[in-house]
Amino acid sequence: MLLTGVRSAELLGLTLGSLVGPAGDRRLHVVGKGGKSRSVPVEKPLEVVLDAYLTNRRRRFPGTRLGPAVALFVDRRDEPLQRGGLQYLVRTNLRSAGLNDRRATGALVHALRHTYATRLAEDGASASEIMALLGHVSITTSQSYIDATAREQRAAAGANRTYRVVRDLITNSPAD
Repeated sequence: MLLTGVRSAELLGLTLGSLVGPAGDRRLHVVGKGGKSRSVPVEKPLEVVLDAYLTNRRRRFPGTRLGPAVALFVDRRDEPLQRGGLQYLVRTNLRSAGLNDRRATGALVHALRHTYATRLAEDGASASEIMALLGHVSITTSQSYIDATAREQRAAAGANRTYRVVRDLITNSPAD
């Protein structure tokens, strides 16, 4: 989720057929809100992780037929992963990483999508690129990530100690 920005419902709706394209040029065909489709690039590191997951899955459940309509992500019983299972996986992995989740149930999983979008903005993605990758209907929603990043950059720049010195000089200078 942190590498693709997909919503939890979109992730849970992925099938083996959602992973399309040849190795090195794979994409996830995602069906979003309102049945709107989009294509999300799968970069090499994620491709390696997905390939390892599918290899492990074939080994763990050797009798399962893996056709294009089969859920991409399954639980320990080889059943399609559900929302509660996804939340559990995210929560336990964050704990294992030493991070405590202080968000309400449900918000934790969606926070990964927000982090993805914020990182895109911080790394210079345009509002239209963020819009396409996240499947936003309105560019205003995507623009909010860029605006938040600009505010954070301004605050960081303003915290520069040289600005404090200049502020002090201005404040303490005699009036003309």
